[in-house]
Amino acid sequence: MKTNIARTIEPLNPALQVLEPKLADSLSIPANVSHFNPFEFPSSARLEGLFRRRGIKSLGDLDGVPLKELRDFGNCGPRTIAELVYLLKRISAGHYTVPADCLSPENMSQLLRKLDEALADLPARERDILLLRVGATKDGRFWTLRRVGDKFNLTRERVRQIMELILPHVRKAGGPGLAAQLRAVASACTDKVYPLTPELLAEWLPAGKAPGKYPLPVYVRLLGELEPTIPAWPAGQEHRTDPRPGQQEIAVKALRHLLQQGEWRMPLKAAYKRTVLQPGLHDLSVGDFLAGLKFARGLAVDFPRPDQPRVRLRWLAATKAVAAILEESNRALSLKEILTRLRSTFGTEMGDWSLGSVRRALTLEAYCLARGSFGLRRHFKLAPGLGRQACQDVHELLLKQNGPISPFRVVSGRQFAWTAKTNGYELAELLREDGRFAEVRRFHFDLLSRSRGKRARR
Repeated sequence: MKTNIARTIEPLNPALQVLEPKLADSLSIPANVSHFNPFEFPSSARLEGLFRRRGIKSLGDLDGVPLKELRDFGNCGPRTIAELVYLLKRISAGHYTVPADCLSPENMSQLLRKLDEALADLPARERDILLLRVGATKDGRFWTLRRVGDKFNLTRERVRQIMELILPHVRKAGGPGLAAQLRAVASACTDKVYPLTPELLAEWLPAGKAPGKYPLPVYVRLLGELEPTIPAWPAGQEHRTDPRPGQQEIAVKALRHLLQQGEWRMPLKAAYKRTVLQPGLHDLSVGDFLAGLKFARGLAVDFPRPDQPRVRLRWLAATKAVAAILEESNRALSLKEILTRLRSTFGTEMGDWSLGSVRRALTLEAYCLARGSFGLRRHFKLAPGLGRQACQDVHELLLKQNGPISPFRVVSGRQFAWTAKTNGYELAELLREDGRFAEVRRFHFDLLSRSRGKRARR
């Protein structure tokens, strides 16, 4: 025998068993709750229908309305009147409150407990369906509509319909306080441009642990189901599919192009600001931006901290990958250090790296600044002014002697004050950049004009 799913998940209301209130009475709504949305409270479909037909948008719209007027409105019997009166009594008694700080650890902990209570009040089958859909399984993976339907002998479409009935019931069970917290979570993610992950939720909870009976990824997925504007990433970034065709796909392509042309990695908030400046993306929402990134195959989102995500190209050309590693370092790195950082940053996505492949990937922008160590221009130990002075001093030395000079001998000679701050490798790189010198043989330099003259006589 088929059951009415909507009826089975309606809350049991003790007021339905009491006598009908006197129809001569009028409703009285306290001022401190008059702004509440009546559709955010647990109520029957019939009572919600009354709110819609009467155009009730806030509880204050009910203030002073005679019960007889509601009774005569049509399709509003004694049980509906009794349910409304009982709900207003509970609201006036303070059973439904909105926390002052929705995202405080204590209130977030209370939020998860409310969800546990709402789940526990569901009929067994509906509760099992919802838990399977949000990943409360042994392996932590959510079940598809088809797989859930196979388990309960239901069609995929029927499971979807049941979910559409369960989720509003769970949301309204917590009243306007739960609704306000869901909006606060969505607002925080939107304002700061980061997805809700289990790690971020842990930061919002006391001691970083869920007070309820389910793992944090389950709550992340459940919050995303209850409030679709929350960018929920219960398993982090996923790469199962490409972004949806349309604006999400255009945004991902535009961001990939920005990263390829400039910085290979940037904070997610900065990436969003630069993406919306691209043609056709001025009205791109944060939700669509994050939804596109969640499934983008060519882009990876890293989380140095849960509230400070960064987006990067998932695959880089070898030369650019090595340059990116050096750019992030505050000093020159050995080949082994570059290799280690490449593997920790890109994993196996960049291929099977070896010391030889790292050495070949070093571009002309990289300098050998010590034996087996490489860096960028900003890693030089000599400041630009001292570097120019060093080249001038070497130039004067070459003018005094008739033959090439080794930068290592210049540094070891300690003839100049700046030699204590550098080494022969760095000095050699400075001389190579200076147009007055020529490297006549490895690590031996002469004046360019003199070396040309010698070659001409030969």
